Amino acid sequence: MTKAQYKQSLRRGLGRSLLAARADPQRYRSVVLWACRHAQAFDTQMEGSRAWFTYQLVRCYDDAAPFVAAACEAIARWKADHGRTMLYLAELLRYFARDGSALAAQTLARQYETLLARLRGSACVPVEKSVRDNFTYLCIVLADDRTSFLKIAEDLGRLYRERPFYDAEDFDWLHALRDNRYRVSLERRAQKSENAAAYRRAWQDYTQRLEARSAAEKQTALMEPFALSGRLRRTADQETLLRYAQAYLAQEEPEARARALAAFCDCPFPGDPAPLIADARSACTALRRAVWLAMENLRHPLVRAAAMEAATQLPALALPVLLHNFLPADAPLVERLVTTVPVDFADTTGWHAVHRAVLAMEREGRKPPAALLRHIYETAYCSFCRESAVRAMGERRLLTSEILQECLLDSNCEIRAYARRLLRRRARRGTDKGGAGINPEIPPAAAFSEWG
Repeated sequence: MTKAQYKQSLRRGLGRSLLAARADPQRYRSVVLWACRHAQAFDTQMEGSRAWFTYQLVRCYDDAAPFVAAACEAIARWKADHGRTMLYLAELLRYFARDGSALAAQTLARQYETLLARLRGSACVPVEKSVRDNFTYLCIVLADDRTSFLKIAEDLGRLYRERPFYDAEDFDWLHALRDNRYRVSLERRAQKSENAAAYRRAWQDYTQRLEARSAAEKQTALMEPFALSGRLRRTADQETLLRYAQAYLAQEEPEARARALAAFCDCPFPGDPAPLIADARSACTALRRAVWLAMENLRHPLVRAAAMEAATQLPALALPVLLHNFLPADAPLVERLVTTVPVDFADTTGWHAVHRAVLAMEREGRKPPAALLRHIYETAYCSFCRESAVRAMGERRLLTSEILQECLLDSNCEIRAYARRLLRRRARRGTDKGGAGINPEIPPAAAFSEWG
């Protein structure tokens, strides 16, 4: 594996990158150092930060000091990315600190004090959101024991008292993820400490404000396109659907048609799809996108024909529609089109929507070509999609022993657990062909955490 191939394997979170680092650590040392400076997760909200995976790569080396130093340097140069990099680097340094690295522990403490000082430094208005986001995620990582949580709660409570333009909404993820875990301790501390009481009161006030939203605000939320469309799909009768369809057809301006068509982004459009197909050729980008999204909910010969015609030029928009209208005869064409969509970390080509459409076929019992499941496993940066592909391959008996060996070391903990269960089952049944030497238990060098 070249270094470029290894880097892409690492960014995807494939277990083969960990196997390769164990086999020849010096060859890939520079790439692992790079990983200690840059966040790896494609979707942090769905798959976590992947810091655990990078930590396992570092454990392939006898001397962790250069890797710890790289992470420490990087966290001092955090950027405005909604806390994604901060969460990753803080979790990575937390692993190093637990291993006894004084530098990692000192760096985390210094970063905490630096960000807290910036929050306190503004006398009139809150600091920029990027600072609040980074502080929030740093606190989530640090508040992993009662003592640390209570210190953070007291510091934030003091901030709420001294700078009343801050409130719990600024740090809502911290409150939501940590307060209940230490609820009893927080209540006891709040009886003795004004700062802890201010912290607890801020979250109570914020949740009460959310519950007391006006009826108009709640109605506005219900009218958001996806909420409205989902409600129509679940509850609307044909007459109601036709009324919304007519509202779309009555609009003349492209932007207005796009807004009206949003009612069908998650609900089948009733009647003749010909107006949608005509609007799919509109020069208005918003209308084109709204049309293709609406056609993802339709199965119709005309829709299928339009998707086949546009699939080469607009793969991100047309392929999900074609996959929804898939016929067995389409397999060679669909396989070629899907596998030629470039897959990049930033998803500039729309490959993620295409992969999700393939996996939706599998969930619905409409079997996509088996090669597409393997393609998703090999290329997707989203480990949640990879997990779905692995499970589908397992159900269809497409998982080779080689892939399962990689899955035991995947960045996704659910994939690791699934591979262990499947290998144990195969071992009991004696059905693992060519799997000699694969240990279905957790590899000793990996030291898996339950949540990593």
